[in-house]
Amino acid sequence: MAGRNSNSDVRNDFDREDIASVYESIQPEWPHEVRHALAESLDQNPSPGDGHRFLLDVGCGGGKLTKVLENDFDHVLGIDISESMLKMAEKNVTNPKVKFQLVYDDKLPVESSSTVAVTCGISFHYLNTPVFLAECDRILVEGGILAFFVFGPNVISSLQGTPIANYSAESLRWQHIYREFQINCGMDEVVRETHLTRYEAIYNALTNPTKHWRQIAKRDVKYTIKKMLDYMSSIAGYRTKTYLDPTKDPLNVFRESLIAIFRDAGLECNDDTEFKVTFEYSAMVIKKTKHFGIA
Repeated sequence: MAGRNSNSDVRNDFDREDIASVYESIQPEWPHEVRHALAESLDQNPSPGDGHRFLLDVGCGGGKLTKVLENDFDHVLGIDISESMLKMAEKNVTNPKVKFQLVYDDKLPVESSSTVAVTCGISFHYLNTPVFLAECDRILVEGGILAFFVFGPNVISSLQGTPIANYSAESLRWQHIYREFQINCGMDEVVRETHLTRYEAIYNALTNPTKHWRQIAKRDVKYTIKKMLDYMSSIAGYRTKTYLDPTKDPLNVFRESLIAIFRDAGLECNDDTEFKVTFEYSAMVIKKTKHFGIA
């Protein structure tokens, strides 16, 4: 199974400064629990070597995950395919132990058997999976850790301060319109389904017996309808396309569907109406004991 085949597609999604800026400002922060999850996995799987702990953060974007992990390693390298995102990362992370590097292909710019941990935060679905796993085989020391961190706005937790327990049908509708938006934007089907199912298909295909999921944290994030539209417009390559017919613009369709959720629940709303979405954070963790095979 592979992710998106064309690196140019990913670069087009995120390399414009306006898109990168919106994406960085609207994405939720990584909770401190991701640091503990990685530290616990490494403590359970000590790596040999000279004591220098090196972390490679793949698809680091604006450096949000890198920043959470920066103090737990002697050296950290964040890599990304977007120059605009890396400029933000360099502003956000000023720790001298951390460096950032632009990459152009699926090869990892790291020496063989040099890395105790490779992390990938919510970007694994863009990678060519077999190539990436082979590269992790090459650079990780024996007993090293590969960790894919993922989050998703799975459910609406409240509407205008009312707990979603009273609106379970509306929460299911939310999941439907979230998926529909990505379909309408033309997001690659494999990438979309891999992302929406939180890497379930990739996890099932991995043959390394050490693989396991770690449930990390849940966070309720407050949005207005306008802020959620900004969030949605920053994913799935929406801003790289032009929609001449407003009725077929995926963002307009999403907005009308979201407003309908409120109104059908008997609530008036406008673009400043607030609601909360629960983000669930988890990690797929694999220890290097043998090759990271994939069926």
